Amino acid sequence: MKLTRTHLASALLIAFTVTSNVMAQESIDTKQNNIAIESDFMATAEGNVIIISQTAGAFGNDTLVFQEGEFNGTLIDVVGDANYVVVEQIGEGNIAVGSVFGAENDVYIMQDGIEAETQLDIFGSMNDVTIVQVGGPAQFGFTNRTINIIEGDANSLDVFSGQGGNWTNNTVFGSGNDVEITQEDEWQESYVTIDGGDNSVEVEQSGFYGVANVTVFGFDNDITVESDGEQNSVEFTVEGIDSSFDVDQNGDGNMAGSGIFEGFDNEGEIIQMGDSNEATIETLMGEFNELTVSQIGSGNIGYAGVLGSFNTLEVTQVGDANQANAVNFNGFGNVVSIEQTGNGNLGLAQAVLEVDSLFADVNAISLTQMGNENDGAITLASTGAANGNEISASQVGDLNLLDLVVNGDGNSIDILQVGTGNWITAEDGSTFEMNASFTSFSVEQLGNDNLIVGEINGEGGSVLISQIGDYNVATVYQN
Repeated sequence: MKLTRTHLASALLIAFTVTSNVMAQESIDTKQNNIAIESDFMATAEGNVIIISQTAGAFGNDTLVFQEGEFNGTLIDVVGDANYVVVEQIGEGNIAVGSVFGAENDVYIMQDGIEAETQLDIFGSMNDVTIVQVGGPAQFGFTNRTINIIEGDANSLDVFSGQGGNWTNNTVFGSGNDVEITQEDEWQESYVTIDGGDNSVEVEQSGFYGVANVTVFGFDNDITVESDGEQNSVEFTVEGIDSSFDVDQNGDGNMAGSGIFEGFDNEGEIIQMGDSNEATIETLMGEFNELTVSQIGSGNIGYAGVLGSFNTLEVTQVGDANQANAVNFNGFGNVVSIEQTGNGNLGLAQAVLEVDSLFADVNAISLTQMGNENDGAITLASTGAANGNEISASQVGDLNLLDLVVNGDGNSIDILQVGTGNWITAEDGSTFEMNASFTSFSVEQLGNDNLIVGEINGEGGSVLISQIGDYNVATVYQN
């Protein structure tokens, strides 16, 4: 992180001892506790202080400062061309620090409220930075502060924080970046770090204590985070080219995050409408991946992860207390979709489970459960073979159970269960397992409490089972 040539004269934050100690303690547990607005300027100041240093370029710099109130302080260090800086402070304990190098920068700072603080480091050209903090008293956390460092070309940063307790940390290196952050209500946090080309980041939070953390490396990334509610959390790390993710949270206690979002041409979207939902998407060394998790309801857990290429994973949950995982390791060309409507459903679709396996191949998996407490698990391979499989399972009633493990080549499996209490299991009651190649396996059960017991090993063959009534038992052996 590059600081100004004078380190802003070791400027203004913690200029007032009581305010700064409280704020530092409040930020001690934040993930970006790197507050750099500093203290030995005006440490004993009483009243307003303005320090302006300009070195004019070809066009000359304009600086306008207006202060009214208590404990206001401004330090502006401007060097370059056509820079236009306006600082207006009204209220108590406002501090603005700045340093602008370069050409055609337009900086506007307005602070009106309790203990709002600003630090700017801008290097480069054609930057447009607007920071407005108009806040009231915070319910718990830190009063308003913002720290911005911008380096590069044609960057635009717009930060607005309303009410109390907001603080942002923004770092931008590169060209053509556009960052807009709006926070209202009480006790918000937001951190943005961008390194690379034409990135655009927009974060908007409304509610009590939402945390958004976005880190982007690469080019042409487009990130939008919108959170409305209380104690929602968004954390993302994006690496690669042309990646885009969109997070929309409406409710309380929702969490959306990613272990890592890496590769190129990736898209990730998380929509959470309800309370206490948890969603995670992540890709590792993947390409052309498209990840979508949608949760409408409360207490849902969704996960989509990819290690491979050409994968499309989508998890949709409507209802409460549903849990769905779509995992694909080492594969290419796979499409996995899980959709659950109802309460208490568990859906799990996995490609090759062994981490050192080479491929998951051209699998297409779809699991749809409509009803309550339906269980489902599809595993294409547990010993490292999964080739050209296409599996579709649908469970409509309540308490349908599906466990299926498939190792092999060219399998096509189609399963439909409509009633309640239908089971597909091995002979000993364990998971139904197929170590079969060239097998087409189709099951349809429409009644209640039907059971299919079977084991398929070998080459070739086709099995078709249809049970319509209740309490039917079908046994399949193929070796």
